[in-house]
Amino acid sequence: MSVDLKTIVNAIKTQLILDDTATDDYWGYSIIYPDMVKISAKFNNAPSPKFTGDRDILIRIGSAKPIEGFVGGSGRIASFVKRHLEIVIRTRLQLDVSDREDEMLFNESYGHCIMEEFIIDRLQLFDPLSDTGSRLLMEPMRLDDNYGSAYSDPAQYSQGQDRATPAYGQSLLAFEIKYAPTLRC
Repeated sequence: MSVDLKTIVNAIKTQLILDDTATDDYWGYSIIYPDMVKISAKFNNAPSPKFTGDRDILIRIGSAKPIEGFVGGSGRIASFVKRHLEIVIRTRLQLDVSDREDEMLFNESYGHCIMEEFIIDRLQLFDPLSDTGSRLLMEPMRLDDNYGSAYSDPAQYSQGQDRATPAYGQSLLAFEIKYAPTLRC
């Protein structure tokens, strides 16, 4: 079944959002609001979406790469691609005394490492379904090589900000997704 990328990304975004009807307090994250999860195409030194609140999550979509066995064997009939879907977690840094990051990393409500583990738990081997119950991906999405993690990346500092005191730390979790894009004849 072919599917458009927007449908897949929306299913992943929904998986990350916990609503206020949840009865359990998940590692301190009882609610992830929709405006905390942003979709971005910005990479490297390009300005990222504006940071708001104590934390946010960016979903960045990597380039499509062919899965050669399918392209060679089926052409347009069964053409599958894979992409890296990057989940960038950003957390406010100025939460601790100047020589520590205990609160920023491990606070139950807004800790950065706690958020990383939450996202891995929500997305590792996640197999999104369409509204009709059919699979959107060729196989469940999986955590892939984590290229580009940095708790403090100077390229992401706010314009005019002192490079010695960044506003937020960030890390990146890369997930691989494989799917059949919608091809028009």
